[in-house]
This record gives sequence, structure tokens and C-alpha cells, in this order.
Amino acid sequence: MNEYGFTVKKTDTLRNQVYKDIKSAIIRGKIEPGTRLRENDISKEMGVSRGPIREAILLLEREGLLVTQTHKETMVAKVEKDEVTMLLNPLRVLLESFSIQKNPPASW
Repeated sequence: MNEYGFTVKKTDTLRNQVYKDIKSAIIRGKIEPGTRLRENDISKEMGVSRGPIREAILLLEREGLLVTQTHKETMVAKVEKDEVTMLLNPLRVLLESFSIQKNPPASW
């Protein structure tokens, strides 16, 4: 896992460091959808116990970035284009509506 750039920083909790590093690697595409993440591998690379890694994985699962099958493996979630469209279009409409309400055109 060395290519993902996991590092220990002294200014944050271990859980938050692991969480931020994994999330960043997923968002930047360094860890691709479907990639299996192993607590042992991350633990060895970062030089920390599996506890903070397990906690970070739980946070990332709640955000939908990781999927863990019961008693099996954890992997980066696969997101389909249709899912993104279904989420982003309503959000775009809400943002545009809010913007128009806050800044109505001069002709109103």
C-alpha cells in the first residue's frame, strides 16, 4: 500500500489521520473502486495498531466510500454514473433555487 502515501502525523488522532489519508486516496483515484483494503496492510504501513484503522473504516463506511461484507472483506465502493446523476441533479436544483432566492435578478 505504500503508493497511497499513508503517513503518521503528530497533530491529529490516529483515527482521523487514517480516515483522512484513505479518503483522500479514494477521492484522488489512488485507490480504485473495488480495491480490497486490509487492516493488517494499513497497520503495518502506518506503524499503528488496527484499532484506529478499524474506526476509520467504520467512518468511511458511513459515508458510503467503503463497503464491508459481514465477516469478509472491506472494499472501496463502486459508484455507478446513474447513482451520481440521481444524487447531483436534485442537489444542483436546490443550490440554484437557493442562489436565486438570495440574489434575485435585477428585473424582479
